[in-house]
Amino acid sequence: MRLAALAFLLAAMLSAAAAAADIWTKFISEPDGFSIEFPYTPTVHEPLPLLVNNVTVSTRGYALNMGKESYLVSVSEYSNKLLISNPQLFLDSLVRKQSQGATVYFNSPVEVGGNPGREVVFAAADDEWIHARDIYASGKLYQVVFREKGKAQSNAREDAARFVKSFRFTGGPR
Repeated sequence: MRLAALAFLLAAMLSAAAAAADIWTKFISEPDGFSIEFPYTPTVHEPLPLLVNNVTVSTRGYALNMGKESYLVSVSEYSNKLLISNPQLFLDSLVRKQSQGATVYFNSPVEVGGNPGREVVFAAADDEWIHARDIYASGKLYQVVFREKGKAQSNAREDAARFVKSFRFTGGPR
């Protein structure tokens, strides 16, 4: 009987640990028409105007900073004044700028919901490890970025992949 009680207690502890370890939740942005998994609820930063090639670009951010690790989705709405005629070329150029001076481990085109994207993993000179996806859809640039300060651990890499690859377009505005 003691063995059965011990087995029950061990099973309960393992299931509680598993539940605590998986704290990820699906976050949905109605205004920007996407969903993504964050380990906790992100802070939403209202659109900020940024100047790109003398054209104002409105950018909204969804951020979660957890000390050494940070999770970010930014959505930049490009106006008709800044026409992106070749999205893949635009994304390639963007990734080159993001990873300039870094050690690039992975750099590949991706497609997300039928839209062109680029996925990149690199170690920056300032000892940051970054896993990102840039996606261009309906005049908007979606940037999904995981950053870790210091040497990346295997669990951080798993978290990064889970975060970046969980991005999906919803039926909302884009």
